[in-house]
Amino acid sequence: MTLESLCTTAKNLRNKLVHEPLHKCDDKAIDDLCEQFKKIPEALLRLAKTKYKPKDDVDQEIKKINEHIDNILKATLGDPFELQQQLLKLRKEQVSIINEQGKSELSERYKELSNIDPASFVTRKKKLNIKNVFTKLDVHWTNEKEIFDLEYKELLEVKTESREKPTVIILEGDAGAGKTTLTKLILSDWAGDK
Repeated sequence: MTLESLCTTAKNLRNKLVHEPLHKCDDKAIDDLCEQFKKIPEALLRLAKTKYKPKDDVDQEIKKINEHIDNILKATLGDPFELQQQLLKLRKEQVSIINEQGKSELSERYKELSNIDPASFVTRKKKLNIKNVFTKLDVHWTNEKEIFDLEYKELLEVKTESREKPTVIILEGDAGAGKTTLTKLILSDWAGDK
């Protein structure tokens, strides 16, 4: 077995333990699954030891992992409703972190991307803000029945025939026509909350 195949096996077994309904399994079936899960880290570490020859004591790490798994297996289960409430609380906290910190981090990264070097072959240094170099653009939007013009800011306001916002907008054009630059401009506007 390869490290990759063992990692895939571990992932698949983990998904089975976490996502598949185990209420149909008896205690023996769950114990068997957990024992399988216990063997995978050991096989991974032993294979990694032969391949990479680490200085750390692999046997000691295997012992620690097995102790952790045994502790989990021997732990008493609490009230299912309480566990479900704790999971919901944890999920809300994670979503909150993503919504708050993730948006600001993503916004900062897009602000960095909104600086371009239109003459990189000459300057190699100075980057200009995309809003200072982008010219007015008319976009031709084709629908089966009609063709009409709209400004780039209106691209994100386009709605489907059922009056819903599309989940994906495909931007096509010739090489060098400015597709990437237009995308950077739209992201720059979003990052600046405009």
